[in-house]
Amino acid sequence: MSSSILESPMLESAPARTAASKADRRLARAVKIVGGVLSFSALALGSAQFYRVSGATLGPGAFMLSIPKILVGSLAPFLAVTGMMGSAFGLAALWMERGKAREAAKRPGPARLRALGVGAPLVVLAGLTAAAMSTVYTRQVVAAGGNFAAAFGANWQEQIPPELKSGMLAQRWTWKLAAAPGAHVERDLVFATVPGSERDLLADIWSPPDGVAPSGLGFIYLHGGGYSAFDKGGPTEFWFRHLAAQGHVVMDVSYRLIPETNVPGMQGDVKRAIAWLKRNAGRYGVHPDRIVLGGGSAGSHLALLAAYAPHHPLFTPEDMRGMDLSVRGVIGYYNAGDYRREGKVVVKPTALERTVAGLLTKFLERWSAAEIAVDSTGDWDSHLFLGGRPDEWPEVYRQVSPIVHVGPDTPPTLQFVGEHDVYVSRIGSVPALHRKLQEAGIPSVYVEFPRTDHAFDLFFPEISPAAQAAMYDVDRFLALMASQVEWTSE
Repeated sequence: MSSSILESPMLESAPARTAASKADRRLARAVKIVGGVLSFSALALGSAQFYRVSGATLGPGAFMLSIPKILVGSLAPFLAVTGMMGSAFGLAALWMERGKAREAAKRPGPARLRALGVGAPLVVLAGLTAAAMSTVYTRQVVAAGGNFAAAFGANWQEQIPPELKSGMLAQRWTWKLAAAPGAHVERDLVFATVPGSERDLLADIWSPPDGVAPSGLGFIYLHGGGYSAFDKGGPTEFWFRHLAAQGHVVMDVSYRLIPETNVPGMQGDVKRAIAWLKRNAGRYGVHPDRIVLGGGSAGSHLALLAAYAPHHPLFTPEDMRGMDLSVRGVIGYYNAGDYRREGKVVVKPTALERTVAGLLTKFLERWSAAEIAVDSTGDWDSHLFLGGRPDEWPEVYRQVSPIVHVGPDTPPTLQFVGEHDVYVSRIGSVPALHRKLQEAGIPSVYVEFPRTDHAFDLFFPEISPAAQAAMYDVDRFLALMASQVEWTSE
């Protein structure tokens, strides 16, 4: 009888149930750990959208601190998904620990909480919070479109040539924007030689793929880099392929940098690019009167200045005098339109901030493989342009400011800026320029992306909400510039 009792299934199942219970607890713990990693990682990364650094106190090197934030902004939709996945794992862990919850319910208040634990609920809460933050950011960025109706009239969409509409982005953001195939590119084309030297100026020319009719529009792009770093090419080529697929021709210009030249010298290079494209317009199917300038950061300033002051003697070299240097429109990514002394916010960095600025600038120099011009007094952009401070040469700094050249002949303008821009937002010159354009009756579209930083379009543009939203607006602006409609100041 004792033998039959030992062999009873009821008694044999007790060790098995204990082993199964331990396995369940281990599985629940593993699920909770995975959920915790997903939830808290998404929460920590997503929180970066709320911090901001200032180039006014930390100089050009402040950009190094903003890179994580730019990456987080580009990955925001995927961080939202990560947070939801972490929350789902947390809920699964709660379900697996339901027996633990029933046992905890039998205990008094404080003991009940200690028995229940807060691990899985925290994982769920962190995941939901992360998902909500990144989702709200994405939705707000995607919704931050420009007011084209105010700039070009209520029927502005009817002015877009029908043949261009199919190539434009159909929505402001998608999970993965495919690279446009087939564009033709001529690299390192010599478009000018600096007079009195053997210095060649180079550009890459992006032309429409086979079978795509030219739109007649030429787009000259000037890269950023604080006037002293970087070059043509790089992450903007994804965008150039997209524009070429619509029939536009893109001229990606490599202009001279500090210390080789200064801003007036760079303006000469920009004017030479405009003149070259106009001379070679027929070769690329471009109409000479449908050329648009554009750029990012320092390149944006150069584009605005060239568009607003095409024949200014300070910015037009002798070899370009008397030529048609006017353009149809201009696009500025995170630009500063006012370098006048009265247009700047006066900031006096502390000794610690100057030390940090120096260290960050060294990192930026190594990262960009360029020498960054910095004023040791903390006013880091005082010596970038002309070799003197604004209080030393106030009229020169006035003339180098695009905002002072706004007039009845100023071309239509599209501007993008991030609310948390490490450099531009401290000045407030971007919205000021927009208001000045509106007062002059010039079509102006201004787009400000919430909680977004400098160079937002250069990191993962194929998935970035801000980069794609900007591309959406650029598509429409360039399509309007490619039309035969004329917009004049009122």
